[in-house]
Amino acid sequence: MDVIETGRRIQQLRKSRGWTQRELAEKLNVTDRAVSKWERGLNFPDMAILEPLARALDSTVVEILGIENVPENERVEAVTEVAVKETERIKKETRERAIVGMIMCIMLFVTLLILGRMLIERSVYDLPLNICNGALSIVGFHLGNYLWIWWKYRK
Repeated sequence: MDVIETGRRIQQLRKSRGWTQRELAEKLNVTDRAVSKWERGLNFPDMAILEPLARALDSTVVEILGIENVPENERVEAVTEVAVKETERIKKETRERAIVGMIMCIMLFVTLLILGRMLIERSVYDLPLNICNGALSIVGFHLGNYLWIWWKYRK
């Protein structure tokens, strides 16, 4: 089972119905960019979307994945392999997003600390300092959230 071959099959089935990527995406409640990624072989459709995708294209999951000539026991292994690969890809993507989020939060946190220090030095204590402190707590919350996500998907 090949991601590029699967994408080619999805594209052929879609085009045989005269649909654009956007039209197929609307039927599945996904973005047209997701359909484009499937068709270019960048990734498999999510496991939860395979059955609705097959129904929308008047096909079967087995045909879309290109495993119709594979023995039954190997089909299960092939689908399991796709699920594992997609899960790993999603974990990696989530980890990377968490790292970017942490870096942005750290930069904002440091900026707010510097701003707060400058406000104190200039004897500005009312609203601007309260806003700065509130923003610090929000950024701290998000930093903690990104750290938890990164920790959860670290391996």
